[in-house]
Amino acid sequence: MNHQKKKLMTLCAAAVGCAGLAFLNAEAHAGVISFSDLPTGTNSVSIGGLASGNITANVVSFDANFQPKTVAGVTAVGVQGGSVNGEIDGSQYIEFNFSAPVFVDSISIAHLYTAGNFGDVWNETALFSTDIGDFTLEATGATSGAWTGGGTLVNDSPAVEKNGGAWSVIGGDIFDGAITSIRLQSGNAGNHSKYGDFGFVGMEVSAIPGPGALALFAGAMLAGFKRRRSGQ
Repeated sequence: MNHQKKKLMTLCAAAVGCAGLAFLNAEAHAGVISFSDLPTGTNSVSIGGLASGNITANVVSFDANFQPKTVAGVTAVGVQGGSVNGEIDGSQYIEFNFSAPVFVDSISIAHLYTAGNFGDVWNETALFSTDIGDFTLEATGATSGAWTGGGTLVNDSPAVEKNGGAWSVIGGDIFDGAITSIRLQSGNAGNHSKYGDFGFVGMEVSAIPGPGALALFAGAMLAGFKRRRSGQ
């Protein structure tokens, strides 16, 4: 293969990659769900216009109504009553059901602490049950934790008293696949479930690129090739 052909292939690959990414990124709109979207004193809410603009999340709480709680300036939403009012514990949960599959690009929770804080005798663990598998986040240190999914775990506020015990998992597609449902509940087993109390802060989701995006991507490949070839 001569130098001109190699140069042509390199230029085409660059054009195709840039054009394809632009089309796919334009299709995969993100949508954000915040704790403020879950109304206090109710046990269900429908949140529309997410991701591609036509995805809806139906959110429900089990055992009692949504209840916000603020610790050290960090606010999250849990469930009324239980072992700790305003947090998810015991058999309580908050569940999100989406009208179409989505990728969860990030999720944030708070009030998840290590043993020895607020009377906890075990490290608190949050369980994220999805339709493709279960994932856990355990507070193992003041700013360190153990996460079993994808992405990167970040501590947003130390997991000790006088702090918010806040955590985020970021990086895109943190569950390693598209989901249609996710349930937040205590990850501490059996009689220790009361120690796995925490609250929901926020979540970012994106839609799966549809056939239209793939067709545009293919068109971009062809157009990029033709432009580069005609310029040689």
